[in-house]
Amino acid sequence: MNEMPAIAIVHANTLAAIGLAALVEQAMPMARPQTFASFEALSEADHGQFVHYFVAADVLMQHARFFVERQHRTFVLVEGARSSLLPAEFRTIDVGQSREDFVRAFVALHAKAHGPHGPMPAQVVEKKMGMPHAMLTPRETEVLRLVVKGMTNKMIAAELGIALTTAISHRKNLASKLRTKSVSAMTVYAVSHGLVKIEDI
Repeated sequence: MNEMPAIAIVHANTLAAIGLAALVEQAMPMARPQTFASFEALSEADHGQFVHYFVAADVLMQHARFFVERQHRTFVLVEGARSSLLPAEFRTIDVGQSREDFVRAFVALHAKAHGPHGPMPAQVVEKKMGMPHAMLTPRETEVLRLVVKGMTNKMIAAELGIALTTAISHRKNLASKLRTKSVSAMTVYAVSHGLVKIEDI
């Protein structure tokens, strides 16, 4: 069994780091976030195992060389639009937004990191998320798209013209195949596999 992908969170504010770790776990349930209060603590623990780095802006500025080499894996934590002083190459994420907006922003940045050539290869998603590429039926794919858009089982049933119990059954099958009940994780999966466009979530 593959070890869960590790994500480093570097922030001097312990509560902020713990809160962000919880959000990352919601967005990527199969990931293993680790928090560090300083760059020095990160340096001691970093053996090349981290697939992403979430770092406070001041940490990035003080240790730019380290993160430039890991630019495609680094997310800079900012509050609001306070990113004008950061190097333009780095992706930023607002730590002051709601959970739903955070997940949406994370998914968008995650997809953008892989360029304009479409969704990430399934092997990359599997490694990073711990999720196998599931063989979804056409109906399950339809249901997944509607789940990602925030629809309830009742709304899905009405949209597809099926019974509520059938919608619930499809949802259970999705959770079983994707190994998660988390809408956030399903969102990451759907976008990563090109089943849903960022602008549709």
